[in-house]
Amino acid sequence: MLLRRQYEKQNTSRAQQIYETSEQNTMSLPKKIEWTGNWLNFYKCHECSHKWQDVWDCQVDDSCPKCQARHNTPYRSDEIYEGNYD
Repeated sequence: MLLRRQYEKQNTSRAQQIYETSEQNTMSLPKKIEWTGNWLNFYKCHECSHKWQDVWDCQVDDSCPKCQARHNTPYRSDEIYEGNYD
């Protein structure tokens, strides 16, 4: 019975250490993260292979800024988030 109590006490202590460490690590993270409603779109021109990025409120086709080729679909789109560090 004594060994079991020591084992439980050690495990509880270890669990408490892990919890406290995780609490400390999350303190530096933003408390509130919100999507801005915008997308960072990555494009590659189907005519001249020029690559560019642009921010839009949707995943829209774009014209190449180099050769003006139209209807380039983004090959990647990332949501843009803002963090509140209060």
